[in-house]
Amino acid sequence: MSIELQNRLRGVYKRVVTQYVADLGEFPVGKSFTDTGEIGHKLKGNGALYGFPLLTQLGQKLYDSSVAENTEAVAGLIEEITRAAQSFDLLEPSEVKSQSG
Repeated sequence: MSIELQNRLRGVYKRVVTQYVADLGEFPVGKSFTDTGEIGHKLKGNGALYGFPLLTQLGQKLYDSSVAENTEAVAGLIEEITRAAQSFDLLEPSEVKSQSG
């Protein structure tokens, strides 16, 4: 795979992860366990596809915790996912500000 294609795919994934983190930020008021479970499932698959195994692992944990309706675990995993996305430079700058403040 060319560097150009890798960069384009990373850009696409960056937008996707930014949206996931924004959506997860609405939990528990604006998002249900079904919603967080769906995002966890997507992170699990997308993380593997785009080469981010940590996001794959966190996505699986988020899915499992959502199925178990474990509010504390889901909230903690949302924080971990946000930090991981930041560390991989996968969040748009405006999203980093809103999640860290």
